[in-house]
Amino acid sequence: CTMLKKVKVADNSALKKIEKSAFNECRTLLYINIPEGVTEIGERAFYYCTSMTNITIPSTVKTVGRETFYFCISLCKVTNKSDRSVSVGNTGNIIVTVDKDGNVNYPSKNWILTDDDFLFRSYDGEYGLIAYVGSKETVTLPRDYNGKPCNIVSGKGMRKVIIPEGLTSIRE
Repeated sequence: CTMLKKVKVADNSALKKIEKSAFNECRTLLYINIPEGVTEIGERAFYYCTSMTNITIPSTVKTVGRETFYFCISLCKVTNKSDRSVSVGNTGNIIVTVDKDGNVNYPSKNWILTDDDFLFRSYDGEYGLIAYVGSKETVTLPRDYNGKPCNIVSGKGMRKVIIPEGLTSIRE
């Protein structure tokens, strides 16, 4: 699957299982919606999906295979609505997790996830944009965070970008 970017599964789909290695090494896969009703995600199902920035595990999932998300190096946000723990492992990233009750867990207090799915990190009172973890094809870069200017530290998850009026610099 060298060209696959998005997978949209119908909400009323009869899909119950994502088989072992189903999307293994789909390096261009940005997004997949896993609908309610899926009960199993097989071992290494998304192994080496290096472009995927976020994933939501539906509440109906009862089994998540080992190494399912290993080497998903762009993965920054995991929303787990199920009762099962999900091991992400070996992404090389800071992972923000959202549990079934909507609680956001950050790797440290310096991380902020905005309502429009931008992930920021605070550096001594300055803010750096780390990643976009939503599923929109085109995003408008934020000029600031809470009125404070921000630096664009990384463009993970951004495919098409609109530079807003008033943005004065984009650093290395």
